Amino acid sequence: MKSAGKTAMVCLSAIVLCMLAWSSEALALSGYFSSQGCSSCHVAPVVATCNGCHAHGAHPNGSKNAISVAGTTDKSSYAPGETVTVTITGGYRTGWFRAVLYDQSMTELARSTGNDSGMGASATYPVVLTAPAPATSGTYSWKVAWYGHQNDAVAATFGTDWTLDTNNPSHGYEIVSITTPFTVAATSIPPVVVPSPVAPAISSVSPANLVQGSVNQIVTINGTNLTGAAVSFSNPGINGGPATVTATSISLPVTIAANAAVGAGIVTVTTASGSAPAFFSVTDAAIPPPAISSVTPASVVQGAVNQAVTIVGANFTGATVSFSNSGIIGGPVTATATSLTLPVIVAANATTGSGTITVSTVGGNASGVFSVSPRSSGPALIISALSDGSYTNNATLNISGTVTATSGIQSVTVNNQYVTVMPNGYFSTALALVAEANSVTVNATDNAGNVKSDSRTIYYDPNSPILTVSAPPDNSSVATSFITVSGNVNETSTVAVTVNNGSPQFSSITGNTFSINVNLTPGVNTITVAATDLAGNTSSAKRTITYDASKLTLAVTNPSQDMTTSLATMILMGTVTNSSKEITVTITMDGQTYTWLVTNGIFKQTLTFTTAKQYVITVNARDAAGNSSSVTRNVIYSPVAAGGTGGGGTTTSHPFGWTNPRSSHQSYAKSNGVSSCISCHSIDSASKGQAMSCYNCHGKEWTTPATGGSTTGGTTGNTASHPFGWTNPESSHRNYVEENGTTDCTSCHSIDSASNGQAMSCYNCHGKKW
Repeated sequence: MKSAGKTAMVCLSAIVLCMLAWSSEALALSGYFSSQGCSSCHVAPVVATCNGCHAHGAHPNGSKNAISVAGTTDKSSYAPGETVTVTITGGYRTGWFRAVLYDQSMTELARSTGNDSGMGASATYPVVLTAPAPATSGTYSWKVAWYGHQNDAVAATFGTDWTLDTNNPSHGYEIVSITTPFTVAATSIPPVVVPSPVAPAISSVSPANLVQGSVNQIVTINGTNLTGAAVSFSNPGINGGPATVTATSISLPVTIAANAAVGAGIVTVTTASGSAPAFFSVTDAAIPPPAISSVTPASVVQGAVNQAVTIVGANFTGATVSFSNSGIIGGPVTATATSLTLPVIVAANATTGSGTITVSTVGGNASGVFSVSPRSSGPALIISALSDGSYTNNATLNISGTVTATSGIQSVTVNNQYVTVMPNGYFSTALALVAEANSVTVNATDNAGNVKSDSRTIYYDPNSPILTVSAPPDNSSVATSFITVSGNVNETSTVAVTVNNGSPQFSSITGNTFSINVNLTPGVNTITVAATDLAGNTSSAKRTITYDASKLTLAVTNPSQDMTTSLATMILMGTVTNSSKEITVTITMDGQTYTWLVTNGIFKQTLTFTTAKQYVITVNARDAAGNSSSVTRNVIYSPVAAGGTGGGGTTTSHPFGWTNPRSSHQSYAKSNGVSSCISCHSIDSASKGQAMSCYNCHGKEWTTPATGGSTTGGTTGNTASHPFGWTNPESSHRNYVEENGTTDCTSCHSIDSASNGQAMSCYNCHGKKW
């Protein structure tokens, strides 16, 4: 820009030269811009004309004694926000300057956008700038400004609002107000027109006619202007319920009294704007009353929950059900014209005795007898098992018993496992015991929710005397009032037998064998046999015997009690007798049924176990006269795991591995009661199919009589395991062992005197083939 140090004379001479040039239509010399220092700021494409002299734009003539800058609006009045157009004029040339538009507070609203000066925002007269009118009504005086160099003001007049630009030396603003202030008019708001209230109108009523005795019949009223309406009836026998209302419809339940006046009436809809009537009539209807023919059940127990009650009869359409006993609550009714079914809840303290159940329709009422019986104290639970605190050396424990309840049995659990209950209330299951204490809890629940519990602790002690009860088999059924209990114990002991927790009866003992006759009472009898050795160790066994003179004598002899086995097959054997020659025996296990026609009193069936679990085996015998008996045997199938260390997989009898001789050492056999060798080795694969004989068990120390191989010979003595004489090899032949289920060799031979005290080993049982 031009320097303030130039003299006024030089500037005046330049202006005179420009004016002379203008008068001859010639351009000003570009040298003027150079000599005045203008070209240092205003560079190409600036054309150096007389318009470049600032004074030409602020004054009306060369005398410069007045200000000619002015701003004029295009209108005198504007709406809020309307565009205001301001035209800026002045000078005696078209000028070469910056134009600016301000509001009344000197806030810049717009500026010129040309580039005549080469520095932007410059323009020539006239300049048009625009801005929106203020949003608030009133009178406004905006301002316009010419922006240029002050040196042109030598001997010139400038206005009082001349303002120097602090950012551009010697330059500034000549600010003037617009010629005429303008106004902004207030926005007019149209008046709010409040519509006149409109009265409701009814176009239809459906139904417009109801019969006497109608209950909660839905009536719909259609029309207009119904918002907030209330509904009333001229007939006092008509009662309307809570209404659902919209602007065009009303829906409400309507009940007609059985004695309501018959004939036409009026239904009226009323709002704050008025009311509208319509016809609504009541007609006489001869509806037959309901009739009850049966109620099932007609009695419920205190505390019953959601007991289904069915009422059979006629004319039940639209019926409701109620009870005279306030302790009975009926649920939702499923209805037809001839039957009603509903769930009933009876309070635990509901009044007992007879009451009524009532069916109500528009045609009338009908009642029947309905009573509440006292809640029972709970199921009657009888457990047949070893008593609380008993010790046993049998690792499988049978739990059986009977349960009955007035309301019926819902479930029976033994240690939280559900047990099947037979129609006569009998149940039976087996538990695998662990060493020391075993908790046994039986819970019986009836249909009324009552629970009866029985808890006891049974101790499994392998070191207790080895007690074997050979007769009777567990869970047998007999038709005689007495039975012989026999068996053996492996060491000197006393044997006490009790029946149904009565006084103990001490059995006579010959050697290690005991036998005693005991009397039975009709029904289920629990016989407990307890052997106590000289050191005070006790081992117990249980037999459950059902005595019923009208039933068959039925027993499962193999296995003689519940057991755990690792064998996948078992030969189930048993006996059944009565006066009939032919008895049908049905054996059921795991969904499979086997049927035998028994003529010689003996039955047997090969059973196969596929999955490790408890198998419930039910044997039912029935003669031609319809007499029957049932026995349940539980077998826990626990297959031997292969592999392991110390000689293959382990079993209860071979805890160190079944190929490890230590498993059968004499001390272990004596201390831990290893038994039932033949239960696993009835066909000895290690003997390559060789028939079992005394030699297999006793090895080289046994002397075999020459008379073996027939049913004669040997000694005259015999046992259940050696029926042909205990020195006769046929007693242990493979076919006998397989067909007759001989077990418990070690119960007699745990210390093998025939082996001269030699420790038991694999060789003892498997002989030369091992």
